[in-house]
Amino acid sequence: MKLFVLCLALGLCSCSTTSFDPRLNGRWISNREQTLAAAFPQNGAAARKSTLDVKTMEQILGKLRLTFDGNQVTTQYEDRVETFTYKVVTRGDDFALIETRSDGSRVRQRIEFTKNKQGYWAETPMGYKEKFDKVAAP
Repeated sequence: MKLFVLCLALGLCSCSTTSFDPRLNGRWISNREQTLAAAFPQNGAAARKSTLDVKTMEQILGKLRLTFDGNQVTTQYEDRVETFTYKVVTRGDDFALIETRSDGSRVRQRIEFTKNKQGYWAETPMGYKEKFDKVAAP
């Protein structure tokens, strides 16, 4: 379950580094509605509700909270709280590619910032992008 929550959050786990992206600093929360709308753009709400995968996503999305502080990220999913480190592999004006390690394997994830930098889209291992909204600055 630990790995699943981290994959859902960022596809990330621990690694040691001092490289971080200050745009990530602050508290973020999963945006359930925008993630579902982007994952199933051609289907209406009624069609989405009949899909088992969508029902599972509806139960999971919107509960994950992330807090970035320097090169650390704290994940909170329901009653589970864990803190990890991450490093930035590369970054641009509207994205950051970050890397963590979990159980000896490295995981990289691309984060695409919204134009106002108050949100970002993160790739997930399940094949869709999850939207996160900034709820507090550092």
